[in-house]
Amino acid sequence: MAEELVRAIAEMDPAAVWLGGSIVGVTAVFVGYVGVVLVAALKADTPELQQYRSRLLRELLRFLRDLLRGRGKR
Repeated sequence: MAEELVRAIAEMDPAAVWLGGSIVGVTAVFVGYVGVVLVAALKADTPELQQYRSRLLRELLRFLRDLLRGRGKR
């Protein structure tokens, strides 16, 4: 299976490989950022700080949902 994957990637144009790598990279950055915000929200000391970080997490997830949904119906 790994050989087939390597062979399929080798047959692609370099632009397709760069595009796929870029998509994976951007996705990893988003997931990492959501994880950092979630940990920060859970470790907040004061209720005000916890509410602020929780609101930030909700806004980030809403942005991510809208981004993945596209510009269609809302």
